[in-house]
This record gives sequence, structure tokens and C-alpha cells, in this order.
Amino acid sequence: MSSEWSVVLYSLPEDIAEFRARVYAIFGKEGLDWYGLGMIEGELNTELWRGLSVDDAQRIVQDLNSIGGVVKAELTSDLTDLLNTAEEIWADIPESEFSEVDGMVFLERSASARKHIDQIRERTPNEASWRIESFINHEHVDHIVVAGSDEECIEYGEKRAAEYTAGLQTAYPERSFTIWHVPCDVVSFWQTTIDSPKGDCIPVKDDRAGKAWCDTCKGFEEYEIIDHKNRYFPNATWGKCIVCGRLVLVHACEKMVHIGPGTSDHIEVN
Repeated sequence: MSSEWSVVLYSLPEDIAEFRARVYAIFGKEGLDWYGLGMIEGELNTELWRGLSVDDAQRIVQDLNSIGGVVKAELTSDLTDLLNTAEEIWADIPESEFSEVDGMVFLERSASARKHIDQIRERTPNEASWRIESFINHEHVDHIVVAGSDEECIEYGEKRAAEYTAGLQTAYPERSFTIWHVPCDVVSFWQTTIDSPKGDCIPVKDDRAGKAWCDTCKGFEEYEIIDHKNRYFPNATWGKCIVCGRLVLVHACEKMVHIGPGTSDHIEVN
């Protein structure tokens, strides 16, 4: 009887977007818990896959290590101190389905969510449930994830927000949720509670007055304000990078969409 091998991830490469695409292509599925990986300090020590032959495991390791990071092939039977098994690190749930822990709703598996809840409550014992949901459910929709323009980042963020909305309305038609989108940054959601934001939240703050992120230049550059409209964020301010001429997002409001019984429309916060 042949031995089973696992592929174990110890550190991520700088180009996480390429690594993510390569992992999904190799294993033929999506849903890796990238947030869970981001919560780990030090070595990730996370099993990506198991049940492999030694040849397949070594081939996968060679492929993934070719773009950086540290991935190793190890005998599954020898793995005794993993931080995450393959079963735990893959969300492995359709985008229209969710898990629930202590009445809170999450995108990830309940076992993984529980770990993150415990970590948060260890630091902040009385943290509000909506803040825990928002933090654990947040997903980056910036240039690390989307290899494209600022408008393509916004488009992807709106796509994910729409998927959250459709999934939550199907799974929990009796509950109210808030879907949150900060353009070119993050999307998330939480259950609407008496103490959750109803339209008042911290405005986007510009700490680099006169400069905006340019993904072509890979830095904050000066810009020239131009007249441009985005259909999702019509009140956003746009500019043209004075170095390369790229269209850049200068300032935009956060968007909160409230769904569920007795809610309608969205709120934009400047």
C-alpha cells in the first residue's frame, strides 16, 4: 500500500495574486481561507492538500515554489503539529451558503470562524458581534487581488457585494444585513443590530494630501483632477497620474447596502 503525501505551505510569496491563481488552477477549486492565512504570525504550517502520491506532491511543490514562498511535500502520517489541516483551510462552501457560530454569520467554515472569534475575544472580550462579523468576513478587493485598473477593482468589489447580497437573502430571508464596500479596498458584511452603523461611519481619510495610489507607478503620485464618472460611485473624485497618465481614484465614499425585512436602498457615506 502506497503512502499518502501532503503539500504544506510555510510562507507566501510576494505576488499573492499569482500564487492564489496557481493554487486554484492546480487543485481545480476555489475557496481557500486567505483571511485565515493572514491571521497567522510566523510560519503558516498549513496543509494545502492531502491524499497525493509522492510524485504528484513533489510536482505541485515545484510548481508553487517557482513563484516564491515556501511549500514542501511531506508524508501525511508525519504531520502532527499543523496550524490548519486541508479540511480547515478550504472554505469549500458555495458563495450562496454560509456558516453560523454563536448566532453570527460567516463566509468561512465554522471551525475556521471559531478560531478567529476566539482570537478576537482574547484581545477584546466585549467586542460587538457586528464588528466580529465585519472583521472576519472582510475581503480585499484592491490591486493585490485584482490585476487591473481602479475601475476594475471597483467592478470586482461590486460583484462580490452582489454575491453576498444574493446569498444572504436566500439563506437568511428573515434577517437583516449590511453589505459594506470601500472602493479599491475591501468588501464585507454584518448582521444589522441596534448598535451597528446605520449610515454613520468613519469617512475615508486621505493621509497623503495631493497624492493618490497609482498601480502603474506602484506608489502614491501627484495627480491632476479630471472629470470622470463611475456608475457605482458617481460622487467619487478621479485624477490622472502626472507621472504616467493613468486614471486613478482620488476619493470615494464608502457604500453600505442594507438588506432584509424593513430595509431598502443603499447609503453612501462621504
